[in-house]
Amino acid sequence: MSSRFLLLIVAVLVHPGCGSGTTGSKTAAGSGGVFSSAGAASGGASGGTGRLGVPSGGVAGAGETSSTGGGGGSPCTPCPLTCCDAGASCVDDGSGNLSCKKDCSTNSACPSVNPCCVLLKNGAGVCGESSSDVLCRCTTGAECSSKACAPNTDADGNPVGPYVCVPNDGAPYHGCAGVLTSCASGCCFTDKKDNQFCAAECLNDSQCGAASCNAYSNANTTCGGMLGCGPQ
Repeated sequence: MSSRFLLLIVAVLVHPGCGSGTTGSKTAAGSGGVFSSAGAASGGASGGTGRLGVPSGGVAGAGETSSTGGGGGSPCTPCPLTCCDAGASCVDDGSGNLSCKKDCSTNSACPSVNPCCVLLKNGAGVCGESSSDVLCRCTTGAECSSKACAPNTDADGNPVGPYVCVPNDGAPYHGCAGVLTSCASGCCFTDKKDNQFCAAECLNDSQCGAASCNAYSNANTTCGGMLGCGPQ
């Protein structure tokens, strides 16, 4: 099962009075990394207000620095000139250029100028531009141009979430919405938010790695079972 592009966190020292943070360095992406080579599906159609299927081995680079909110006390590390407001994070574009981006948990929370809720390594998100190098968080397929929203997989292929826009092409943990009901492997299950995606069948949690064995609707599949691996 192919893994997908995620965002790489770069933590920055934040002084008292302007949020919390830790000092760190850029690392190779695994279950997270912006413009990183670990995590893209090979090929594929547009993943919505967000993601194109990108061949593995993409551009390496950017990350996100943890800097939030203003307040009393000492000033925080500039981003690039002032602290980010509460509800925003300081984002590094991979070339050392910092900017404050609105925090989000799904695409619909973002303005039209930055319509993608870009997935960060820790599972959070910031509003940014759609590109082939990022994953966009979603709640339902209506937030994705592909009309497909499915659990994101980690570096080992476990569908741990959160949900992201994916191609509607029947590949593992991609969409199988609409007239497309067959999957390359697994079953086209439907979750409680009417997201239809190809998931591995299971009988118990031990078969799902870091994910869990969940009950789904099988109304959109020829599979007889109703249990599939998905986020806990």
